[in-house]
Amino acid sequence: MNDYCHLEKVLAMNGKARDTWDSFTHSHRKQYLYWINDAKRDDTKARRISKLVKMLEAGEMRLM
Repeated sequence: MNDYCHLEKVLAMNGKARDTWDSFTHSHRKQYLYWINDAKRDDTKARRISKLVKMLEAGEMRLM
């Protein structure tokens, strides 16, 4: 499963995170996907997806 599919699956289970994600522009989403895909290890990618979803649940727009 690629990282985008994994993220989509997690977002499908979380309405608040999905709403925040959907409010992002295409370039904003692309930046987050690049950040996730930039990790070399699968556990790091999973950790970044988890961090992103928690941030989205809180309605936060910026990672840094």
